Amino acid sequence: MSVVKRSSPGRSDIMAIGFAIVVAMWSSGYFLRLLPAVPSPAVFAVMLGILLAGGWCSGAYSGRGAAGGLMCGLFAGLINLLILGSVVGGEQAAGVPSIAIWAPLSIIAQGLICMLGALAGKSAYRSSRQPCNWTGILATTAATATFILLFAGGLLTSERAGMAVPDWPNSFGTNMFLFPLERMTGGIYYEHAHRLLGVLVGLISIFLAVHLAFADRRRVVRALGFIVLLMVVIQGIFGGKRVELNALTLAFVHGAFAQAVFATFVAIAALTSTTWKSAIEPLELAGADSDKLQTRILMGLLLVQITLGSLIRHIDMHTGLHITLAVIIVGYAFYLGIRIASRYVESRLLVILGNGLTGIVLLQLFLGFWAFAGRGIAAKAGQLYSATHTEVAADPPLIYVMSASIHQITGAILLAWAVMLALWCNRLLRNAAPAVGPETGPDQ
Repeated sequence: MSVVKRSSPGRSDIMAIGFAIVVAMWSSGYFLRLLPAVPSPAVFAVMLGILLAGGWCSGAYSGRGAAGGLMCGLFAGLINLLILGSVVGGEQAAGVPSIAIWAPLSIIAQGLICMLGALAGKSAYRSSRQPCNWTGILATTAATATFILLFAGGLLTSERAGMAVPDWPNSFGTNMFLFPLERMTGGIYYEHAHRLLGVLVGLISIFLAVHLAFADRRRVVRALGFIVLLMVVIQGIFGGKRVELNALTLAFVHGAFAQAVFATFVAIAALTSTTWKSAIEPLELAGADSDKLQTRILMGLLLVQITLGSLIRHIDMHTGLHITLAVIIVGYAFYLGIRIASRYVESRLLVILGNGLTGIVLLQLFLGFWAFAGRGIAAKAGQLYSATHTEVAADPPLIYVMSASIHQITGAILLAWAVMLALWCNRLLRNAAPAVGPETGPDQ
């Protein structure tokens, strides 16, 4: 069997590693700021470690040596300009805005740090090693960034901070990329960080769509790249209009559509993976087409369920229907996961996906009970909704924030898992041809 050969990396390694560095830095900074009293030197050390690790990966896997690390760091530094203005502020030095001084210094510093990491990783490079699938890494990075954005959006909703920043695209009249970090506290931090992460996902989706148009010969993959870019643009419009109009209906649409965007990025990551493009032969079994259809039905049910969940979180509607459908999905997903894992034992990947589906759906069932309990506590305290559709002043109970946010993000994982299961079943399964009995001769 021949294996699909990957073309030379071009600049795809720089783009993939550069974006991976940025996503790691932004997500680390986001989560560290959520923790109480994390000292600035600790945050700086984490950022420095990420840059060095990114450079090391470039030196160990791209084959470009120190130059590759430098280019990855410079690329990451350019992207990080999106948040540099918030960090250094708008003060002036000798009449020159500080951002004009810090921007080139920041880019050069990040390039040099990554170059040091590449020098350390260069000794681990092996020319005989199979080249990295940089397109797949870029797609996975995009899916990861979207997952972080989805978590930030869920936390924002749970904290009821959707209108903490009342204008868009500016923030309190200030350019969103220059809004001072020291003013990002409480609900303002949840809302503004969500906006910045959304910009990052939008930027990655542009690069990914253009890259796939040149790097992948499959029409469906190229089309998906531009489809997900369009979805991200639409999602951004939903989010902006939700703030401009202070509309809970748009908040519901924005929350539900985000799950579909994430699922699409996961699909692209699966389609561009090394395993997908390998020459692995599909299994032929009777009833395979039926199993593939059932995985698609599960995806549809989950999309409906996620839509109902978004209605509950934003507009407090259809709780009973959401619970009823949850019971159906739990039973159906549990059955389907066991069926896939037990029928196709020859495929390790399908066994993992089948077993994983049963585990995630059981976890989500437990989290649903937890979220329901937390919601009851918040409702009794009168800290869920406001009749004027504005955010109420009191902070919601911690149990509500944690349970609702974790339940929501696990729902996104469940949908993504169902998408992967459907895609891999379609890739790895074929319906067996009907058995043909012995031919009957004229003398028999």
